[in-house]
Amino acid sequence: MVGPAGDLVIDVDSTICQVVGKAKQGAGYGYTHKLGYHPLLATRADTGEIIHARMRKGSANTQRGARRFIDELIARARRAGATGGLTIRFDSGFWSNDTITVLNRLNVRYTMAVRCSSKGINDAITAIPDDAWTPIDYTDDGEAEVAECAYTTGVGKRAVTRRLIVRRTRLTDKQQSRLWPDWRHFGFLTDLDGTAVEVEKFHRRHAVVELAIRDLKEGARLEHVPSGNFHANSAWLQCAVLAHNLVRWTAIAGKVRQDNQLVVARTLRTRLLAIPGRLVNRAGRSLDSTDRATSTVTELADPHSQWTPVSASATAHDAWASLVRARSIRGRQAWRSSAGRIRSSHASTNRAPSTTAAMSSGVPSRRKSS
Repeated sequence: MVGPAGDLVIDVDSTICQVVGKAKQGAGYGYTHKLGYHPLLATRADTGEIIHARMRKGSANTQRGARRFIDELIARARRAGATGGLTIRFDSGFWSNDTITVLNRLNVRYTMAVRCSSKGINDAITAIPDDAWTPIDYTDDGEAEVAECAYTTGVGKRAVTRRLIVRRTRLTDKQQSRLWPDWRHFGFLTDLDGTAVEVEKFHRRHAVVELAIRDLKEGARLEHVPSGNFHANSAWLQCAVLAHNLVRWTAIAGKVRQDNQLVVARTLRTRLLAIPGRLVNRAGRSLDSTDRATSTVTELADPHSQWTPVSASATAHDAWASLVRARSIRGRQAWRSSAGRIRSSHASTNRAPSTTAAMSSGVPSRRKSS
């Protein structure tokens, strides 16, 4: 990771790496009731690369080792050159006053989801007046509103008041609203500045960490944890993280991303490896669309070219379609020519030799006289 000159946003989450068999050291059953490991991961929000990862046994609670993990994470980010402000987003599994204390000690801003079913949070949400809610954009079959309030924990000298932002949603479809007519609330604590609507939208982008985790499993093969030794599996996690980051850096260097959206490893392999490799692997024979295919391969291979992802993808797609059509045409022509040769061969084989040819060869003719 290369630290940005500006602010850096980090998403922290955990995932379950499911395994099969009872010979896996450290594997256990967690909150998903599936046998596996429970590693901690920290991803960079704008690029999807994984900054820090730590393997844990499967039965570990989500918060286990979180404070030490944050200490190591911030130290690593600073060593990599992140000189600006740091902001970390958490889900409700990491909600803890001790974790917030560590973040304050490290001078790190945060947004941390909370469990709205807890009594203190529920009482604070209930006390919000109806005119304090602000409508926001939502799906066509529902509506959503955002509000904020103060949430205080502890008593006396230990009392701490933090900013609580809440989003509530409900369905507006008449049939569905009969089943779920009430509001559903989603809250988080934060020390960020800005309006409640802006901060809530920022915290909702925490969901991009799920795409990075999915790509880590499917693109870098973390879905398979092969060894029965815990430390070997921990090394496997680090190798998977390295492979995942190489994919992320290649996507950035190759300018494959569109509108700053994360690109999975499968898309990257298709655009930068599969299509260009298929275009040039023609045993020295030229294609029907030679100029377009050649320019596409050159631009994809040259890291200093200023091609746009959309035009390059379209050019590669057109060249690939031309290749398929050319192969189809050549295949039909080859089949027709081979079929013609086979028919000629069968005709010459089944045709009886002439009398003149038979006499000249010294072999008596087998044709019966009429």
